[in-house]
Amino acid sequence: MSSSIQNPAQAAAGAAQQQQQQQQPIAGNTGNQIVAITEADTIPGFYAARACLTSRGWNSVIACVSDPNHDLAKQLKKEGCDVREYDLDNPHTIKHALTGATGLVLVPRRDFDMVDKTKRIVDVLRQQAAPVATGNTTNVPASHPMGIRGLVLVSCVTAGFADLKADRPADHKDTARMFATVEKLVTEGLRHNVAVVRNGVPMQALFYVADYMQSKGAIPMNIGNGEFAPVNLKDAAHAKSELLLALVNNRPVPPPGAGNRATSAGGDGSSSSGSSASGAAAASSAAASGAAAAPATGPAKPYLLTTPTLLSGEAIAKVASHTFNTEIAYKNVDDHEMRRILEVSSGLSRFDTEEFLIAGILTRAGKLAIRSADLEKLLRRAPTNVEKFFKENENMFKPRFARVLGAAIRDY
Repeated sequence: MSSSIQNPAQAAAGAAQQQQQQQQPIAGNTGNQIVAITEADTIPGFYAARACLTSRGWNSVIACVSDPNHDLAKQLKKEGCDVREYDLDNPHTIKHALTGATGLVLVPRRDFDMVDKTKRIVDVLRQQAAPVATGNTTNVPASHPMGIRGLVLVSCVTAGFADLKADRPADHKDTARMFATVEKLVTEGLRHNVAVVRNGVPMQALFYVADYMQSKGAIPMNIGNGEFAPVNLKDAAHAKSELLLALVNNRPVPPPGAGNRATSAGGDGSSSSGSSASGAAAASSAAASGAAAAPATGPAKPYLLTTPTLLSGEAIAKVASHTFNTEIAYKNVDDHEMRRILEVSSGLSRFDTEEFLIAGILTRAGKLAIRSADLEKLLRRAPTNVEKFFKENENMFKPRFARVLGAAIRDY
């Protein structure tokens, strides 16, 4: 593979820079609310911050970052975000980063210490007696440092297949279990005005194999003949912004799961099935068990963000072939080969690799053949399909047998 590929973060920043002039500046916004986004120097946090920037409902956007010199952090600052550095091991910096915010998009740390780091944020919110922890949005002084009225937790579709009651040691690579544990931590610790949003498999995950597509004219995936309904992270981010605006302004929100079209057991976004995908090594047997878990209840019943169309690897390759007017094949690979391909891709962390592998294993087992109407309800429009995603990122994917051009700052 080419060694000159840009990593996904650089690609995301490039797409944003390319379309920056087309965006509505934050100065033009008419809302009076202030939103903070944690982990804004990761791809999920970056997309969430940019969606809030282009919404007219937020007066200011706070981008909480671990590294202010990261490409994504610098891009957000250029576009008008209030970029604040924090250290998730230091509660004082967390408090400072969230001061003034009325809404919070809580993007968990994308690493194997995700649960511990999220707990630090929850502890700060509870210790500061933030309204989100009590449900009390009245009688809060304007000077209250933590006047957060609503919180959206960003989770993952695989969380619905993690069995937290399983009598076995936790796998330190089990990203599905980590997301499920974080959901439990947040919804039990901050019970009111909290919404959990599970992203479906993101279209942007195809950036991980873009170099392979360019050099070999094929899309490698470990999904076998399985199907899934991919989601564009840009759409998902805008949906989260709209949902959070409704929470902080006490507006009604569409209930999660209503009208969803489920094609696998528990796949409606409100209930989940299957036992835990216990790391990539154990996920195959876990996905095959199919024991149903109890549906989520209460105000944090999860939303599931997917497109309305299920796609197989063959179908995605067919769309790519049509879009690029050249033959693109689907290459079904085993988990070992998929790991090798991902590990030589530039910019991927071990967490990214494990998350990708587990999603592939669950797809192969038929667990992620799920379609939800939640995204369309929150956006109030049809979600972006894969064909449009490929067209917007043609230079990233079209086989050139040369260096890969950057994609993700340019994806916006």
